[in-house]
Amino acid sequence: MSCSKLKMSQPTHIITDKRIFCLHGGKSFVLLKKRNLKAKPDEKLPKGEHKWEREPAGAPSLLFNADALKTAQGSTVYVAEAELDAMAAEQLGFEPCVASSTGAGAFDKLWRRDLERFDRIVFLYDPDDAGDEGAINAAQVLGSYRCWRAAMETDVSKYLIKHGPNA
Repeated sequence: MSCSKLKMSQPTHIITDKRIFCLHGGKSFVLLKKRNLKAKPDEKLPKGEHKWEREPAGAPSLLFNADALKTAQGSTVYVAEAELDAMAAEQLGFEPCVASSTGAGAFDKLWRRDLERFDRIVFLYDPDDAGDEGAINAAQVLGSYRCWRAAMETDVSKYLIKHGPNA
Protein backbone atom coordinates (compact mmCIF):
# COMPACT_ATOMS: atom_id res chain seq x y z
CA MET A 1 0.00 0.00 0.00
CA SER A 2 1.40 3.41 -0.87
CA CYS A 3 1.72 6.12 1.73
CA SER A 4 -0.80 8.30 -0.09
CA LYS A 5 -3.50 5.66 0.52
CA LEU A 6 -2.88 5.44 4.24
CA LYS A 7 -5.27 7.29 6.51
CA MET A 8 -3.31 9.43 8.91
CA SER A 9 -4.72 10.06 12.37
CA GLN A 10 -3.84 12.71 14.89
CA PRO A 11 -1.16 11.38 17.25
CA THR A 12 -2.25 10.95 20.85
CA HIS A 13 1.20 12.02 22.02
CA ILE A 14 4.32 13.41 20.41
CA ILE A 15 7.77 12.18 21.32
CA THR A 16 10.23 15.05 21.06
CA ASP A 17 13.11 13.85 23.21
CA LYS A 18 13.85 10.51 21.53
CA ARG A 19 15.10 9.26 18.16
CA ILE A 20 13.41 5.96 17.36
CA PHE A 21 14.59 3.04 15.19
CA CYS A 22 12.26 0.20 14.28
CA LEU A 23 14.34 -2.84 13.41
CA HIS A 24 12.98 -5.81 11.55
CA GLY A 25 14.23 -9.37 11.30
CA GLY A 26 13.06 -10.63 7.91
CA LYS A 27 9.48 -9.46 7.54
CA SER A 28 8.60 -9.15 11.21
CA PHE A 29 9.18 -6.43 13.78
CA VAL A 30 11.89 -7.42 16.25
CA LEU A 31 13.12 -4.36 18.11
CA LEU A 32 12.24 -0.77 18.86
CA LYS A 33 15.34 1.21 19.82
CA LYS A 34 14.99 4.69 21.32
CA ARG A 35 17.79 7.23 21.79
CA ASN A 36 17.41 9.81 24.55
CA LEU A 37 18.23 13.05 22.71
CA LYS A 38 18.59 14.99 25.96
CA ALA A 39 21.66 12.95 26.88
CA LYS A 40 25.01 14.25 25.66
CA PRO A 41 27.35 11.63 24.15
CA ASP A 42 29.85 11.55 27.06
CA GLU A 43 27.42 12.54 29.80
CA LYS A 44 26.95 10.29 32.81
CA LEU A 45 23.20 9.99 33.36
CA PRO A 46 21.39 9.77 36.70
CA LYS A 47 20.60 6.28 37.98
CA GLY A 48 17.68 4.78 36.09
CA GLU A 49 18.15 6.92 32.96
CA HIS A 50 19.72 5.50 29.84
CA LYS A 51 20.97 6.89 26.54
CA TRP A 52 19.34 3.97 24.73
CA GLU A 53 16.21 2.00 25.49
CA ARG A 54 15.25 -1.24 23.78
CA GLU A 55 11.76 -2.71 23.48
CA PRO A 56 11.22 -5.46 24.17
CA ALA A 57 13.95 -5.55 26.80
CA GLY A 58 16.45 -8.30 26.07
CA ALA A 59 15.67 -8.38 22.34
CA PRO A 60 18.52 -9.84 20.28
CA SER A 61 21.14 -7.66 18.63
CA LEU A 62 20.48 -7.37 14.91
CA LEU A 63 22.70 -6.77 11.93
CA PHE A 64 21.34 -3.42 10.79
CA ASN A 65 20.99 -3.02 6.99
CA ALA A 66 21.64 -6.73 6.35
CA ASP A 67 19.23 -6.60 3.39
CA ALA A 68 21.75 -4.43 1.53
CA LEU A 69 24.14 -7.40 1.48
CA LYS A 70 21.77 -9.43 -0.70
CA THR A 71 22.18 -7.13 -3.70
CA ALA A 72 25.73 -5.89 -3.08
CA GLN A 73 27.93 -6.09 -6.18
CA GLY A 74 31.46 -5.69 -4.85
CA SER A 75 33.79 -7.78 -2.74
CA THR A 76 34.10 -5.19 0.06
CA VAL A 77 31.67 -4.64 2.92
CA TYR A 78 31.82 -1.97 5.63
CA VAL A 79 30.81 -2.56 9.24
CA ALA A 80 29.95 0.46 11.40
CA GLU A 81 29.50 0.60 15.15
CA ALA A 82 25.88 1.80 15.13
CA GLU A 83 22.89 2.40 12.89
CA LEU A 84 23.45 6.13 12.38
CA ASP A 85 27.09 5.47 11.48
CA ALA A 86 26.03 2.87 8.88
CA MET A 87 23.59 5.33 7.30
CA ALA A 88 26.24 8.07 7.30
CA ALA A 89 28.83 5.72 5.78
CA GLU A 90 26.52 4.88 2.90
CA GLN A 91 25.91 8.60 2.29
CA LEU A 92 29.68 8.96 2.03
CA GLY A 93 29.81 6.14 -0.53
CA PHE A 94 30.92 3.26 1.70
CA GLU A 95 28.43 0.65 0.53
CA PRO A 96 27.15 -1.71 1.61
CA CYS A 97 27.50 -0.82 5.27
CA VAL A 98 25.97 -2.80 8.12
CA ALA A 99 26.07 -2.28 11.89
CA SER A 100 25.25 -3.97 15.15
CA SER A 101 22.14 -2.70 16.90
CA THR A 102 24.00 -2.84 20.22
CA GLY A 103 27.40 -1.30 19.49
CA ALA A 104 30.99 -2.36 18.92
CA GLY A 105 31.15 -5.02 21.59
CA ALA A 106 28.21 -7.04 20.33
CA PHE A 107 29.29 -8.73 17.10
CA ASP A 108 27.22 -11.90 16.81
CA LYS A 109 29.05 -14.96 15.46
CA LEU A 110 25.94 -15.81 13.44
CA TRP A 111 26.57 -12.74 11.25
CA ARG A 112 29.62 -14.51 9.79
CA ARG A 113 27.35 -16.19 7.24
CA ASP A 114 25.97 -12.79 6.14
CA LEU A 115 29.51 -11.54 5.49
CA GLU A 116 30.96 -14.80 4.21
CA ARG A 117 31.13 -13.90 0.50
CA PHE A 118 33.06 -10.67 1.01
CA ASP A 119 36.83 -10.75 0.52
CA ARG A 120 37.43 -7.50 2.38
CA ILE A 121 35.67 -6.32 5.55
CA VAL A 122 36.41 -2.77 6.68
CA PHE A 123 35.47 -1.75 10.23
CA LEU A 124 34.34 1.85 10.63
CA TYR A 125 34.14 1.63 14.41
CA ASP A 126 34.63 4.65 16.65
CA PRO A 127 38.27 5.59 17.38
CA ASP A 128 38.15 4.61 21.04
CA ASP A 129 38.96 1.60 23.20
CA ALA A 130 35.52 0.01 22.69
CA GLY A 131 35.85 0.42 18.91
CA ASP A 132 39.36 -1.04 18.89
CA GLU A 133 38.37 -4.02 21.01
CA GLY A 134 35.15 -4.59 19.04
CA ALA A 135 36.99 -4.58 15.70
CA ILE A 136 39.60 -7.03 17.00
CA ASN A 137 36.96 -9.41 18.37
CA ALA A 138 34.86 -9.27 15.19
CA ALA A 139 37.95 -9.83 13.01
CA GLN A 140 38.75 -12.97 15.01
CA VAL A 141 35.25 -14.29 14.22
CA LEU A 142 35.39 -13.34 10.53
CA GLY A 143 39.02 -14.19 9.77
CA SER A 144 41.54 -11.41 10.39
CA TYR A 145 43.23 -11.98 7.00
CA ARG A 146 40.32 -10.21 5.29
CA CYS A 147 39.56 -7.54 7.91
CA TRP A 148 40.76 -3.93 7.97
CA ARG A 149 40.28 -1.13 10.52
CA ALA A 150 39.71 2.33 9.06
CA ALA A 151 41.80 5.03 10.76
CA MET A 152 39.29 7.74 11.58
CA GLU A 153 39.39 10.98 13.54
CA THR A 154 35.83 10.58 14.84
CA ASP A 155 32.79 8.36 14.35
CA VAL A 156 31.30 8.25 10.87
CA SER A 157 28.12 10.22 11.59
CA LYS A 158 30.10 13.07 13.21
CA TYR A 159 32.46 13.05 10.20
CA LEU A 160 29.49 13.40 7.84
CA ILE A 161 28.10 16.32 9.86
CA LYS A 162 31.50 18.05 9.92
CA HIS A 163 32.56 17.49 6.29
CA GLY A 164 29.33 16.87 4.36
CA PRO A 165 28.37 14.04 1.97
CA ASN A 166 30.98 14.97 -0.66
CA ALA A 167 33.96 14.68 1.71
